[in-house]
Amino acid sequence: MESATQDDFIVKVYRDTAVVWFTLKIVGIRQGQKSELNLRYTDVWVVRDGRWQCVSTQSTRVSPAKP
Repeated sequence: MESATQDDFIVKVYRDTAVVWFTLKIVGIRQGQKSELNLRYTDVWVVRDGRWQCVSTQSTRVSPAKP
């Protein structure tokens, strides 16, 4: 892995629960070739014992953005 960049954060808070959406771009070498993987994440966080904890995460592979 050469780099992993998170971007495009959206956070919505509903009392003691929050939903977070973001993208993750991973760049590296795969089978000798430069490779790029773009993922879209959805995380669900809740407050437990006064701390935010991630209770669910889901990612989906997406096509790279076109210029």
